[in-house]
Amino acid sequence: MPKQDKNPKNNDHVTKNEFKGRLDKVDVRFDKVDERFQKIDGRFDKVELALQNQAAAIISNTEDIKIIKETMATKDDVQKILSAVDNIARDVIDVGRKSVVNTHRINEMDIKIEEHEKRISRLESAHHK
Repeated sequence: MPKQDKNPKNNDHVTKNEFKGRLDKVDVRFDKVDERFQKIDGRFDKVELALQNQAAAIISNTEDIKIIKETMATKDDVQKILSAVDNIARDVIDVGRKSVVNTHRINEMDIKIEEHEKRISRLESAHHK
């Protein structure tokens, strides 16, 4: 018996059972394709959710960056602050040095005052005699 071709090329007529069989095979293949699309849809849903989360994070970061830009000090601001601190430090050092000099002068004056008091006392006692 000759081998029968599954896809007859010469015969354009197909029986109802052959047509149904072929249609069933096509249905099975479409079911598999549908399953693959459902899996792909699930993966796209996950990707979409991840993108939404990233978009929300980007928006939040953008707001944070905007606030930082508005409130952060620039290099010029920092330089002005450091210059002011340097000036204050120099003034404090100068005041400290002056304080040491003034303390020394006061100590010398205390000695001279004691000497003057002694001399005044001697003069007063000599004068009252």
